[in-house]
Amino acid sequence: MIKKVSISAIAALAFAAFFFWLTCAPINYKSPEFWTLFIFTVGVFCFVYLLFSIFGRKKVIVIEPKKRVGKAFRNVAIIIVGLFLLLFIGGISGAEIFNAKHYRDQLTMKDSDFSTDIKEISFSQIPIADKDTAQRLANRQVGSVVDLVSQFNLSNKFSVINYENKPYRVTPLEYADIFKWLSNSSKGIPYYIKVNLATQEANIVKLDKPMKYGMSDKFNRYVVRKARLSYPTKLFDEVNFEIDDSGHPFWVFSVIDYKIGLYGGPDAVGVVLVDAVTGDTSYYDISKVPQWIDRAYGTNLILKQINNNGKYKHGFWNSKFGQKDVLQTTDGYNYLSINNNIWLYTGLTSVVSDESNIGFTLVNLRTKESRFYAINGAEEYSAMASAEGKVQEKRYTATFPLLINVDNYPTYFLSLKDSAGLVKMYAFINVENYQVVGVAESIDEAKEQYVRQLSGEGLKPTGDDKTVEGAISFVSSAVKDGNSYYYVKLDGNDTVYTASIQVSDLLPVLQTGNKVKISYRETGGKTASISKIELVQG
Repeated sequence: MIKKVSISAIAALAFAAFFFWLTCAPINYKSPEFWTLFIFTVGVFCFVYLLFSIFGRKKVIVIEPKKRVGKAFRNVAIIIVGLFLLLFIGGISGAEIFNAKHYRDQLTMKDSDFSTDIKEISFSQIPIADKDTAQRLANRQVGSVVDLVSQFNLSNKFSVINYENKPYRVTPLEYADIFKWLSNSSKGIPYYIKVNLATQEANIVKLDKPMKYGMSDKFNRYVVRKARLSYPTKLFDEVNFEIDDSGHPFWVFSVIDYKIGLYGGPDAVGVVLVDAVTGDTSYYDISKVPQWIDRAYGTNLILKQINNNGKYKHGFWNSKFGQKDVLQTTDGYNYLSINNNIWLYTGLTSVVSDESNIGFTLVNLRTKESRFYAINGAEEYSAMASAEGKVQEKRYTATFPLLINVDNYPTYFLSLKDSAGLVKMYAFINVENYQVVGVAESIDEAKEQYVRQLSGEGLKPTGDDKTVEGAISFVSSAVKDGNSYYYVKLDGNDTVYTASIQVSDLLPVLQTGNKVKISYRETGGKTASISKIELVQG
């Protein structure tokens, strides 16, 4: 009896060890993968024990094996049914129908003021390239180096980070296939790619020491396995590739725990770092995550918590029937770089969607600080369609917009790409009135058009105007999108002051030599938008 139990236990543990190594399943009772491992391990134990019960004796009586087989199968069935019952009870304990309030409170959004929180940022900080464009730019860099393109591919881990206070996407290279790994693994991967999302500049970064741990590595150099062997009980969520302030590469594993029931209400509790070069690992509690890490919380986890907060404001049943004040995120999201942090941005709309947003939310992906801005306006896809409609003859496609501040007005900013995925134009769209659109081949010109239209619609900029007086040295006009625009220069001043006809009826009669007083707002470069113009006597 002891011998049978011992051999069966050894076989089961050997299987469990191999299964754990192969699948990287956590040894944690809150993980469904752990219970799968446990059930299979118990099954192996019972199976081996059953074999010994049937064939372990030298003398076998026909009737006895049948009895032992039946009894063994009954015992196995009881154990498996018991385990599934335990899992079922654990699942029920965390069900949303019983815990709507707990799910709602996992993320609390603070009502915030848009113009106070989101200051106007330099164009050097506005991401104009989306993930698809960044990947194309990075692929060009890899393709320009023959030795790289024949051995390595770009990883799909194209993380948005804040580096040197600018938005970047970074990605490591990975082995093209198993044969490339066999021939290159001893040397490692000496490069990663970084793409400046504001300038669209892609660079191949060569490391002093190559990376030996990644998603395409095998055996114990597979980075998920490395993290799992170092922290066998941790529950991993999203994995991101990031670089620290010196440009050194790391893999960042978001570590979660289930806060509601057995495996309901996941939330981040820390991060595991794996040095991509040395394989050194470390764990940080969520309150002590280093400042350079941008992605401690997974994007999908945050989106789920935002939706739960909007769904369960008045309980579970209201979310199904009355649906009073029930909100949901819009279909897309983007990332904003604010104060050296990466924030997840998405719109919020009524559950009975009517192509309009009732507000927006920003969530810091390192701290989970959450802000809500009650701004009624067009949802993002309506804004994208409005921008595409301005240049419909070119058949450009719009990227998902960013929410930025222009003259204290909530404004969508997006890029327009051609069929090859290259950015050709830029657009500014007013959130509250998506017919107010500025589209041009440069950001400066697109913003200038947008600010002019704000004035034309009576949505005059809310900041303080500057004033200037002088004699007109040049005045001209042009018609754009059916509207007349005027361009004025003053003696000894290189700035071009622009205004639509809606600003003043005085514009068509201005002549060279007229002395004027102009109230204006700078729009970038050597241009400014006129908010008021009047003749000066004398």
